[in-house]
Amino acid sequence: MNVIKLFSRRLSTGPIPDFLKVSDEVTAALHENRAIVALESTIIAHGLPYPTNLETGLELEQIVRSESAVPATVAIMNGKVCVGLTEAELSEIAESKNVAKISRRDMARCVANKALGATTVASTMWAAHQAGIRVFATGGIGGVHRYAQETFDISADLQELAATPVTVVCAGVKSILDIPKTLEYLETHSVNTIVYSTKNDFPAFFARESGSKGQFSTMDLAEAARIIETSKSLGLPAGTILACPIPEEFAAKGKVIEEAIKQALEEARAQNIMGQATTPFLLSRVKELTGGESLKSNVALVKNNAKIAAKLANHLVGRSKNSEPSQSPAIAARKREIQKPVRPKVVTIGAAICDFEAITSADVKNDGGSYPGIVTQRPGGVGRNHADVMARLGLDSALLTYVGNDENGRFLRRTGQHIDLSGVKTVDAPTATYCAINMRGNVRFGISCIEEIMGKMGPEIVHANMDLLEEADFLVIDGNTNVETLKEAIEVAYRINLPIWFEPTDIDKMQKLFKAGNIEKVSEREIVGMADFWPAT
Repeated sequence: MNVIKLFSRRLSTGPIPDFLKVSDEVTAALHENRAIVALESTIIAHGLPYPTNLETGLELEQIVRSESAVPATVAIMNGKVCVGLTEAELSEIAESKNVAKISRRDMARCVANKALGATTVASTMWAAHQAGIRVFATGGIGGVHRYAQETFDISADLQELAATPVTVVCAGVKSILDIPKTLEYLETHSVNTIVYSTKNDFPAFFARESGSKGQFSTMDLAEAARIIETSKSLGLPAGTILACPIPEEFAAKGKVIEEAIKQALEEARAQNIMGQATTPFLLSRVKELTGGESLKSNVALVKNNAKIAAKLANHLVGRSKNSEPSQSPAIAARKREIQKPVRPKVVTIGAAICDFEAITSADVKNDGGSYPGIVTQRPGGVGRNHADVMARLGLDSALLTYVGNDENGRFLRRTGQHIDLSGVKTVDAPTATYCAINMRGNVRFGISCIEEIMGKMGPEIVHANMDLLEEADFLVIDGNTNVETLKEAIEVAYRINLPIWFEPTDIDKMQKLFKAGNIEKVSEREIVGMADFWPAT
């Protein structure tokens, strides 16, 4: 009997990507489920002068080790994204005059050209996640720049926080930025903003308080770890910010530094300094105006963040040891393999229909007359709708169907750009259409034109897309699919152990499943057993 299985999940594992170089120490820590803290290299290459930068980089690693965690400084060297550096590699980053500042968009170019690159918050987050590291310590994150309404200057750090489930331990947002707008952006993109303090006042890098609120505050790292772990369990894709105010002893200089920041901002605006040049100019100018006090405060807050990050990382691995095995990316030391989290891939075979609806509130009579109303157009079709919803839910969703070489077919392609349409073929037939007649809020009847194109969609659509099916975790088939194609899809799925969900669309089309599959008769007891197996809703 062909068994149609439901709700299976599998993970992909494979060798470490060629571009990723994970140190032996970090690899072993991942294998043993020990605490790890990622550290960026931009502060070493661009944030501090030599030799203070090298000394600070080494001290940060030592602080992490002192809290029983493993440091993993990230940089790009010799065509590799390096996660975990040797002292010699740290020295090269600190001493070189040709280190590029690398955000996420710059990574491909830097790796391809085998250039030397220091990673920012965004690129360090990405690299940490690729290696399976969940906590990252830095100074402060980028944000929405002041006058962004004119420049559209918004840091890539914010977009990375919205898309990458890594916890960033920082001193909040630099006060050279627009903090309220930054927090608004983070809220919109579902990023947790936890203030590590007794008071919910989001820190402003050199200042302990900005006057803007985070999501909530806590002094309990165990609570923060619970929230991070629960966020992971819920499958939420965004990262988390743990914002730690600068230590009290350095906060006294905050007012002096804030005045210097205001002056530097005015100078930057007057000199038309924008983009990536903004932050380096402001930090350098603030250092000059404060006689180096801003530099001391900068180093102090980064060290504080590294210490807190290491403690948080230990809480997280403590929780992980008591939970189910992680499905985040992880590296096995012996085989040097990386397990990368992948979005479940679902392939849908079925109809893509251009839906029209004629809507009127008039008293329509059978007299051949014209009546006022509106006509709407929208993408539809049971198969297309399933693929659409799954893509919007974050799955890797691919659609296999036929459309015509007409405006309706082009409309369906335009409105489905978030779906993998590589399996959608344009054929010599009109695109499937459906028109509903809606009178006073009720659909009185509908007219469909789908038989010609769906009749053409034979088993070859299955054969032509075997690459997608072999990579899939799940197959959805809608009842508009003809019997021959349905039968071939079921046989292929059975052969490659691919679970199927059949959506009949209506009672009559349900019969296709029995015509296509080899369904054996079952006893009353077996039917009861199936019912008991199915979860209650």
